[in-house]
Amino acid sequence: MNDEKNFINVNQLKQELESYKKFAFSNNLIALALSLTMANATEKIVNSISENLLMPIINYFVDNAGENWRNLVFVPTTGLEFEVGAMINGFLKFVFTSIIVYIFYTKVFKKNENISMDE
Repeated sequence: MNDEKNFINVNQLKQELESYKKFAFSNNLIALALSLTMANATEKIVNSISENLLMPIINYFVDNAGENWRNLVFVPTTGLEFEVGAMINGFLKFVFTSIIVYIFYTKVFKKNENISMDE
């Protein structure tokens, strides 16, 4: 039996560690991590604006019509239900999200387009 295969090759381990450090701490990966973090924070802001500012306005007008539109269900036959209210809610959230992201991108981030991660 060859016992050398059971031992860790220290030089190979050092090479792998160096390779990992180059990968993990490269500017591109750090920029990606920061972008994902910012996207997550932006999602929370957009959801808050949508749920706490825009949706109450829609609820005011729709609820005055006498229906809770978020729970609206279309049942064409027994056992088949289409949750129309949830679909409309999802569509409106998408529209609000895209509008808010557009405003952030064109009005806030475009002003800082000369900033680079390489500096």
